[in-house]
Amino acid sequence: MNQGKRQSARPGDYSAKGVGKIPAEVKAMARQMGIPASELANADGMWQKLTKMSEEDPDGYSELLTESAKHMAKANGDELAEGMEPDDAKANELMSKLMTPDALTPAAGYVIKAALKYNGGKLMINCCAHPALQPPNDAAGLPVDVKSQKPGWSSASGLQIPMVVGSARPCAVAGAGDQVGSGQAIDVLFHPWVLDQVAAEGPRSPFKRDVSALAVRWVAAESKLAVDTDAKSWKHINSKYKGGGGKAGDEPVAFPLDEVSFQSAPPGSREKKKAPPKDVKPNAEATGVAASPESLLARARGLAADREKENGLAMKLPETAAQKKKVMIQEVAPDDALEASTDGFDISSDAPAKPKKPAVTKGFLAGDKAKQAKPLYPNGSSQGDSQKEGTYSRFMSKCKVVDTTQMTKEEQDAALRKHAEGGQVGNKPAAAAPKPPAEPDYSTKAFDKITKGFLDDDTKPSLYGDDEAATRDSRVADPVFDAMMADVDREFSNATKKAAAPADDDDDGTIDQLRSFADKLDFGGMFGDFGKPEPAPAEKFPEKPEVEREAPRKREKKGVLKDFKEGFIATADAKATDRLNAAKAAKAAAPPPPPPAAAAAADAPGFAYESKDLERDASGRRRVQIVAKLDGAASMKDVDLDVSGATLRLKVDRRKAKIALPFAADPAAASAKFSKKKQQLTVVLTSDA
Repeated sequence: MNQGKRQSARPGDYSAKGVGKIPAEVKAMARQMGIPASELANADGMWQKLTKMSEEDPDGYSELLTESAKHMAKANGDELAEGMEPDDAKANELMSKLMTPDALTPAAGYVIKAALKYNGGKLMINCCAHPALQPPNDAAGLPVDVKSQKPGWSSASGLQIPMVVGSARPCAVAGAGDQVGSGQAIDVLFHPWVLDQVAAEGPRSPFKRDVSALAVRWVAAESKLAVDTDAKSWKHINSKYKGGGGKAGDEPVAFPLDEVSFQSAPPGSREKKKAPPKDVKPNAEATGVAASPESLLARARGLAADREKENGLAMKLPETAAQKKKVMIQEVAPDDALEASTDGFDISSDAPAKPKKPAVTKGFLAGDKAKQAKPLYPNGSSQGDSQKEGTYSRFMSKCKVVDTTQMTKEEQDAALRKHAEGGQVGNKPAAAAPKPPAEPDYSTKAFDKITKGFLDDDTKPSLYGDDEAATRDSRVADPVFDAMMADVDREFSNATKKAAAPADDDDDGTIDQLRSFADKLDFGGMFGDFGKPEPAPAEKFPEKPEVEREAPRKREKKGVLKDFKEGFIATADAKATDRLNAAKAAKAAAPPPPPPAAAAAADAPGFAYESKDLERDASGRRRVQIVAKLDGAASMKDVDLDVSGATLRLKVDRRKAKIALPFAADPAAASAKFSKKKQQLTVVLTSDA
């Protein structure tokens, strides 16, 4: 850009990107017509209205453009065709439609910080004012005289306050710490008198509290948001407006008039909102400049460009096509042909390229020729093994490393002194490693002459000697183990059979223990003598024991048996039978139980009552009235009344009464009345059928 032109520009010629909405041609035209810049303040809004009208009402925009052209032609003195006279009434109607504002710009008041239920976040309610709204009505239903009425209302009780609720929009709110959270903002419009009254009464006045509570409830009803209307969930904050324009977001947002007119009717009589048309088809006849303000502006710019071209102001110099630059350094093969034309242009690229052979054939290392060829390094690498490990290994190979961890303090001091004198310091001689213990020799000379199949050869000496059986302990003999060993090692089994058989009179040790135990307990007279061998079955007890030869009645009774007499079991059985018969006789001789009336009187001493039949009710059911004298009862709370079937139960303190009824009563139809003066209870009962 020409910076000199930029520096010499007048204020307003250039604006930031996206800020200026009025075309430069319109501003230049206004300056040429002598219109001051102060009168162009609404030109931006006028241009937006024209654009909006061309999009929403294409027919009206085309008619407005046609009427404007007719009036301009008439003002210039041009001759108009028949029937093309301008229509003033229609032009005024279209202009009033264009100039009528479609939104209200309210005045900021104060902000209510509310909360949405179910963790919905924060909601900022902006209480604003605009004179387009009606003033409040008093308790009599008459409008408040805004001009003569001075602030002094202590409460909003009895006032009918009109208000309009806007649409919710995103708003930045204070989050946790210094962070910024996301919330919502919504506007509520009042008459200016309401906000004047709030300001006059003070920030903590009851009037402001009532107006704020009303605003919170109407926001919840109109916006369909889950607003918490509890008075403890919202509060006033030190701000006039939230979620608006400007750097601080405190500039009120325009309020659409459509929403104002929609909420002017009561909620029950409102019509449904009409959805805006998705695709508005432009007028088929409105083509060219009559289609939209953009097409009109483009046409004006095109005419200006044509005039400049005709006057020779816009001259375009011929330009030559820029040639492609070549690389400064190129690698040229000796076989490549460089051809040139008579005009001096390089045409080498037009010559066909010669095919080139690859420098290395694919798979040359695995071919037959490669196998027969000499190795690439017959004698190996000349770089040495030090190149494999790296710089650190080469450096450490030139150093003398002494391990001082295995030295004592005196040895370390001596090594340091020797090194300071220029001598060589060596490591401490390592201790000789201990020799591993010699492995024991498990070989046996007895097995040296053993060969394969020696068990089946009876001519050779056996593996076990003749004295093998003598070395075994007969007390641990196991027949099952001997049978298993006979299958595994026949020679070992035969050697064990040579052991001497036990004597026939060798008794088992268990029997000896039982005999000793029997002797100590003196069970010989009952179970026999274990100290002697057991006799044959025929010889057992040839004679009866001495105790059985005595007479049965002369046996001596010892211990607890002395207290029992002969026939004591039969005697006890007879006594129990006598007691049972006596109880049955006493029960049979008892008097019969008293009748129900007498029992009720016995159960309820001191409860005097009277029973009286009443007339049947409308449905024909029987009725009875019972009046009971309840001494000591202060009120109905002291009486416990229960109706069950054909019985009425009364209880006062510890006294009880059970009254028999002539029919089964309906508990739901029972009624009771207590007279404190007479200390009597009147109960009316109705039969259940």
